[in-house]
Formats: sequence, C-alpha cells, structure tokens
Amino acid sequence: MFRCSEYSVLIHGVPITQNSETSEHLEKIARDVIVNKLRFPSEKLKEATFCNIHRLPSRKDTTQSNGTSSTKASLIVIKH
Repeated sequence: MFRCSEYSVLIHGVPITQNSETSEHLEKIARDVIVNKLRFPSEKLKEATFCNIHRLPSRKDTTQSNGTSSTKASLIVIKH
C-alpha cells in the first residue's frame, strides 16, 4: 500500500515571496528548484504528482546586530 508520508522532500532557503503562498505557487517553486538546482530531468518530473506541499511555520531570528528580529525563510515540504 502506498502512503504519501513515506516519501518527503525538504527544500531549504527559498525566501517567502507572498503573504499567502498557495500550494500551486509552492509547487511551481519546488519544480523549478528540482529541475534547475538539482538538475533533475524535467521530462521525468512532469510525470510526478505531489500529494501535499506546504511551508513549515516560520520562526523568528533575533540574532541581528541592531536588536530587531527577522523572519527566516521556512522549509518547503513535499510529500510525493
């Protein structure tokens, strides 16, 4: 039996580009990263379907020298 939770991909370091990113937008970003950064063949990726794609909640980073906090880019999680 196939369970989506058995196969996951985590993508780090992708900045948040919108206030509310849709799963379609995140899928486009993820496919772009997989093809362009990981050099995965786009023909094979077209066959892939993602069961779920979302960002983990972001966390605050208070290590800036001026004392202000900034939001770090949160992980994108893909369940295939």
